[in-house]
Amino acid sequence: MTNKDYLDWVEKAAIENLRGRLATGDVLLAQSNTLLSLLLVGIGGSLAYVVKLLEGSAASPLVVGMSSVSVWLFLVAAVLAFNCLFTRETQVLYNEPKSLRNDTLKSLNLSFEDLRGFELENIQGRIEKTELRNRCVAMWLDRCRGAAVATPVVFTVAALGSAYL
Repeated sequence: MTNKDYLDWVEKAAIENLRGRLATGDVLLAQSNTLLSLLLVGIGGSLAYVVKLLEGSAASPLVVGMSSVSVWLFLVAAVLAFNCLFTRETQVLYNEPKSLRNDTLKSLNLSFEDLRGFELENIQGRIEKTELRNRCVAMWLDRCRGAAVATPVVFTVAALGSAYL
């Protein structure tokens, strides 16, 4: 295997690795949007139920429980939006032409293979940044999923707490 063949192979693998990580980021974004939609539906439904309950009677444990659910789901949605959906730096597959055709690099009289080696280091940096971003988003998405699953516990604790206080 020649050095050129080796660099071609490494470069192709690096681009495919970055492409896969960027696709994973897109999947995490789609899942975050889906969870946010479900949370917003839950917030709307619980608020509508609170209003309906308040029309008929004074505050009861059921009203307190549903109000707590509304606040809880709002907090989960806010954490989800802040940690998973707000815009953050995203890496790209390829470097910009202005960076690749840099006069400073030309003046160093480096070989094409050396330049490709530097670009592979750049790709590795983009892979690592993308991996870190994906790990952070996935962690917060899982936490928000867990918090959403805990919603019945929030209702129960709030309703029972108001009934016995």
